[in-house]
Parts: sequence; C-alpha cells; structure tokens
Amino acid sequence: IELVAELADGSAASLAAALRERPDGEPSFAILRFPAGEAAPVLPLVLFSFCPDNSSVRLRMIHSSAKPAVRALVEAAGLEVDKSVETQDLEDVTEAWLCERVVRAEADTEDDAAAVRRPAPKGGRRILRKADPEVS
Repeated sequence: IELVAELADGSAASLAAALRERPDGEPSFAILRFPAGEAAPVLPLVLFSFCPDNSSVRLRMIHSSAKPAVRALVEAAGLEVDKSVETQDLEDVTEAWLCERVVRAEADTEDDAAAVRRPAPKGGRRILRKADPEVS
C-alpha cells in the first residue's frame, strides 16, 4: 500500500481532485477525518472506497478483497475506522453526499437499536378482539 496523495484538508472537493489525478479506471482507498460538528469530541474516521465502473474485473476483485486488509492495516496503526463509504462515480463525491452517508449511517444505527424488540413468546402472539356490541 502506497500513500499517493496527502490532502490539505478532509473536504470532498480535495478528495475528488486527488482521485481525478489517479490513472483512469484505477480503484482507490482514502482515509478521512470527517468533521462531526462542535458537539462531537472526536472526529469520526471514514474509510472511503472508490472503484470506478470502467475498472477491469480483475482490479475490481482485488479492490474488494483488499478492503478488509486496508481496514486491518489502519486499525493496526492504532486508529479505529468509524464508517465505511463506497462509490463508483466521482460525481457522487460532494460534501452533501459524504455528509449524508456518514451522518445518516449514525442515525440509522441509533434507529435500528431502538427498533429491537423482545422475541415473540413461544407459540406466537395472540390478537384478542373485543366483541362488537352492535353485532349480536
């Protein structure tokens, strides 16, 4: 794994510019500190994966199988990846798109945790209907 470009800031514009400089059809990974706002004490670390549509099948397979290794390498360096974001189109890489993927993913995780319910009792749940007084 080689460090190809170091971004001056973690903005989507500088990320897209760095990816445009890569050879056409070459998949890439990027690691970003995402600005989480003033309330968050630590900026989330985002693993960004870019695999363009015009990549060869061989490169796509290598890229997809390398993602866990890249994540493990980052975590071996003492960093914890908070989010993972993937795209195949550089036009997607905007501040709004990246913010939606990172912030919405956090909200979905919280909603999923709230939606967890106890399992149904053995035999299932029964629906009890009250008798309608008008029907006799």
